[in-house]
Amino acid sequence: MLLYRKGWKRKKRSEGIGLSEEIYSELTKECAVCGFTELVDLHHRDENRDNNNLNNLIGLCPNHHLLIHRKGRDFNKEIESHIKKRANNFKTSI
Repeated sequence: MLLYRKGWKRKKRSEGIGLSEEIYSELTKECAVCGFTELVDLHHRDENRDNNNLNNLIGLCPNHHLLIHRKGRDFNKEIESHIKKRANNFKTSI
């Protein structure tokens, strides 16, 4: 547990979705599109927060995470192609 403001307790992000800290850290090590490492969100590829299958999870920087959620944009296909390549590489490294 992490302490948060005046003794409040907050769960680690990995606990909230049922992943080990090691797998969560590996998934969010870098953005699957640009390789940014400073801040990486965990993205559910099918947009179902309850589907925590490793094939459905990928790390995205805040910029690409926002872009992928904007529907009807031309760059979604390009971002998805990068995600698929990185997802395949991640599966073989675990």
